[in-house]
Amino acid sequence: MSMIQLFIKSLYSPLHIARFRFQKITRTILYIFFLMALASIPAGIALSQSLSHVSDELDTLLQEDVPDFSIENGELISEAEGPQTIGEGGRELIFDPSGEVTAEEMAASGQSALLQEEVVIGSGDNSQVYSYSQAGSISFTKQELSNLAASLQDVFYILIPVAVVGLYLLNTTLKFIGIFALSVFGLMIRKASPIPLSYRFIWIMSAFAVTLPTMIIALLDLFPFQIPAGFTIYWVIAFFMLYRAFRSLPRPKKSSSPA
Repeated sequence: MSMIQLFIKSLYSPLHIARFRFQKITRTILYIFFLMALASIPAGIALSQSLSHVSDELDTLLQEDVPDFSIENGELISEAEGPQTIGEGGRELIFDPSGEVTAEEMAASGQSALLQEEVVIGSGDNSQVYSYSQAGSISFTKQELSNLAASLQDVFYILIPVAVVGLYLLNTTLKFIGIFALSVFGLMIRKASPIPLSYRFIWIMSAFAVTLPTMIIALLDLFPFQIPAGFTIYWVIAFFMLYRAFRSLPRPKKSSSPA
């Protein structure tokens, strides 16, 4: 059975997950890498869109009529007075070195802003707030930031694949840890199985049982908002699929007593 067939059947059939317990350990490990490669596609798309949006916002921020400024000791310094709205057509930027506007207000409005101590990257319901102090004691001016942004755009298409590969390796490592945790749960409920199960069988079944929740969480990354209780949803589905797989195991035939 091909990896695609294993993947498709693991999405919906606890019965097939139960049958897959006879798969070899090495093949199961390869399946996990295959599963995470598929699950990384939506995450890669979301990451690419996010980085592209940040790059576009930064380019717009620096190309528009933003007053000269510098960042020193984690604070925005400029001769401009009070909050200013720069740009038009739904791409406005709030520039406020005075501290009158807060990051919370900008994040709630979905607008981008250069504030006294933070920069806000507006993205609808998923705005990002970064403190200048996160960059340490580094100081820079508007011109230096503009030059840096131009340099980053030149290597942008190299950074995205590297970031996606790094995300894939991290998520795959976490997936192995998650499968181990699910297999421990399987050890606790193996009495639900009509036949004895070794830890090897439980681990293999756990690896296939996480297919559906993994893909659901991966697809949710494409939404422009975060789904609450995603962690709980994942584990409820994983526990359910493993439990149903246990219950789908064939019952041993009772030997007929001699007449």
